[in-house]
Amino acid sequence: MSEYTDNNISPLIGSKAFFQTFIMDDATSSTGSGGVQTAILGSFGQGKSTLMAWMAEYSRYMRVGSKESYISRLVHHGNILKYETSPTTVLWRCRDLDLWPVLIPANWNERIPDMPAKELALFVNENDIDDICFFCYDRDHKPIPVPNLPAIQTYTTADDLIGKIHEGSINIVLEPQKYRLSPRLCGLLAEARNEFDAGVKPDERKDDLVDIPKRGRGRPLKIKEPKDYSQHAIKSGCFWFDVTAATMAIFGNKPIMMIWDEADDFLSAASSDAHWWLININSELQRDFRKANISTVVSSHGFALLHDSAYKRATHRILLPGVKASKNTMVRYTQIISRLPKGHFIIEIQNKEFGVCKFGRIPYVIQSKIDGMKNSFRALDGDQKARIYAEYEKQWNGEQATVSKLPTVIEV
Repeated sequence: MSEYTDNNISPLIGSKAFFQTFIMDDATSSTGSGGVQTAILGSFGQGKSTLMAWMAEYSRYMRVGSKESYISRLVHHGNILKYETSPTTVLWRCRDLDLWPVLIPANWNERIPDMPAKELALFVNENDIDDICFFCYDRDHKPIPVPNLPAIQTYTTADDLIGKIHEGSINIVLEPQKYRLSPRLCGLLAEARNEFDAGVKPDERKDDLVDIPKRGRGRPLKIKEPKDYSQHAIKSGCFWFDVTAATMAIFGNKPIMMIWDEADDFLSAASSDAHWWLININSELQRDFRKANISTVVSSHGFALLHDSAYKRATHRILLPGVKASKNTMVRYTQIISRLPKGHFIIEIQNKEFGVCKFGRIPYVIQSKIDGMKNSFRALDGDQKARIYAEYEKQWNGEQATVSKLPTVIEV
């Protein structure tokens, strides 16, 4: 891998800033900085998912010692024996064609033997468990089981999920495919609408007025009808707004990192009605993510796709080739970003400084397909699905699975 040689951009600042994105300390202590919000932006194939995989495995929180002093010693290869850290709990948004199977401990340790993997748990909503099937393709493009897949666990609601996640582990979560807003989010939506309506003149409230027939003579009476958000059609990705609200309510300020690949699915710059309100509610909650020790990592292909709050509130921004320099970046020239060698990125600490950093590839990454997802093609027939689940049952019961061919892999 070629080195980046621009003397005007500091690799020292870049390395320190990158460590800050996944090493946490407690915001309730006098010197703690708490949760960190990171936005990763870059075009296709530039390593966004690879970066997030490294961050998920590397993420730690400080138990003894100063975070800044610890990072400084890491960067300068100093003695870190006096510091104590523990693995940070990670929630990973599971998507089709995702590389999360490489994070399974047996798969990770095979590829990165000098860095022990975190434990991993896999969650699917109980309403989807009969439809969903995880698999990958072998070298002949035939469906086979995901190597070393852990037993699938189920959850019912965001509160139930937060109560079941494995602390200190990577928790892969497939959002509900038929999602309805929770009572908590419905209440926050109604509260936000009421506050908004309180500042609007009555004759301007057109969207909530309905015609109600009036007995006897006269024109229909206009009255305000409250919306029932519990049955409102909403994107499945909005489940993560529910998860952040539940985390703040019941997780007890314990360090946690949420990783959302392709976050513009639900943090979209183009949203309306209830979805728009949910993004703004999440933006308000985001003010307290730092104090609640919640870190987030969101990725997208550019600023224009993400809602303003997703990157304007980000304390750290990682820029990969394909992103244009703009008023949203401290780097003023797109050429600086576009000429980065493969495996390098610019990282900005908001309104302070920026530097350059590099990351390594993960060899032989496996892509997971998900059969049964909403709005996706069915890739498996009944016999294929039954055969794959039979292999999983063998794995989960401690028997030897019979996978005849290796899965296809990608180099990232």
